[in-house]
Amino acid sequence: MTSKTSIKILVVDDDDHISELLTIYFEDQGWQVTRANRASRAIASLKQSRFDTILVDFQLPDGDGLQIIDHIRQRDAKVPIIFMTGHGSIDTAVAAMRAGAFEYLSKPLNMDEVLIKVRNALELTNLRRNLDIAQDELARRNYSQGIIGHSDAMRSVMRSVRIVAGSEVDQIIVTGESGVGKNLVANAIHQASPRQTGPFIEITCTALPDTLLESELFGHERGAFTDARTKKTGLFEAADRGTAFLDEIGDMSLSLQAKLLGFLESRRVRRVGSNREKKVDVRVIAASNRDLFEQVKERSFREDLLYRLNVIEINIPPLRERRQDIPLLAMHFLKIFAEKQQKSVYSYSNDAIEKLMSFSWPGNVRQLRNAIERAVVFSTGEQISADELPQEQESPRFVQAAVKVVPPNKEETFNLASLERECVLRALDHTKGNQSAAAKLLGITRNQIVYKLKKLRMEKSQTEPSIDTFKVRSDH
Repeated sequence: MTSKTSIKILVVDDDDHISELLTIYFEDQGWQVTRANRASRAIASLKQSRFDTILVDFQLPDGDGLQIIDHIRQRDAKVPIIFMTGHGSIDTAVAAMRAGAFEYLSKPLNMDEVLIKVRNALELTNLRRNLDIAQDELARRNYSQGIIGHSDAMRSVMRSVRIVAGSEVDQIIVTGESGVGKNLVANAIHQASPRQTGPFIEITCTALPDTLLESELFGHERGAFTDARTKKTGLFEAADRGTAFLDEIGDMSLSLQAKLLGFLESRRVRRVGSNREKKVDVRVIAASNRDLFEQVKERSFREDLLYRLNVIEINIPPLRERRQDIPLLAMHFLKIFAEKQQKSVYSYSNDAIEKLMSFSWPGNVRQLRNAIERAVVFSTGEQISADELPQEQESPRFVQAAVKVVPPNKEETFNLASLERECVLRALDHTKGNQSAAAKLLGITRNQIVYKLKKLRMEKSQTEPSIDTFKVRSDH
């Protein structure tokens, strides 16, 4: 989020006591506060500054809050507005929400509730601005081979790609969880290197049985084995003067690992069924979503092969560790699939962005890409709504945390939704309502727990304990 000292809040209320109270309270959080006791002064303030959220009272000397909301929306369509009323019924609050308010507060104010709703508004402002940044960056930048990200982690990856591509290193390992884009990094290295005019040939080591994989890598002569009716050129030979990409190398058998090691040391290929060798010039990029050093300890991967391959390692962090890249990736995929489906879908609703940011994305960029493609297919308007995004399939990490917090009871059965609800409630109880501490306990982010709280509040039934049983605090 934006740093505390740069956060600006506008308080529009003609009650000096309430304005003073809110000003003191917000300044204690390190936020800057501007006060306006009239609608005209609020409009003047909007002309001079850009605010992160605005609190507006219902009744003012020169107008009512609904008129102010309309004026604000004309100047800034995205700033979250919190409507305050002590005069009207729930109908007034509903009217304010329809007019474009983000939230409402009833007077007399509960300051804990004020803080929660203001923090939620600030989170929304941050999400919207991240989305704006994503749109701007996509418009002005040409990303290399689909590697997209402006997080520090991805900038580091792209810097490594540029350095390695121009080097003479001919063995590289790319590591990271499934779906992070290891093949994109491998291709980007190839495209940025002097080998770019040569072939880039990719093979996944889990896709074929051992004998066929050997033939794919090294080639074979006619009659070398059953069904070898014609001569075949192998991957390494075909990638001469270019790049060979071996994906999921950790799944290669030990016997084939030995042959690969021999090739890396000699750079000579001998087809299956042949006695002749051929010298080739090829850069080998290997990738794995498994810990190869652990595999060495387990004796399922050769130590000498690992050290031969591991001249340079480029690690791609999972999406959950670089959340600021999510809006950028989401906009990139939206543009691709809107064009593919020939649909006029240009952006995301606020709830959709919150939902995207709250997911843990265990399948990483691949899962995000699939989610956006599905959303575009089912979209009915110019914006993707939260309802058009799939529900997150809970990652094992969250379920494991849930099991630790909720002891199993043989007489009670849990579905995933009820288990999650009980888990969140107990985590909040354990942390006395501190959202950040509860998120840490569950092994998820604060954004995720905020989203889950909103969802649980909407889904709660009269027969279950209320989520509001706990005094939820959002302070860190």
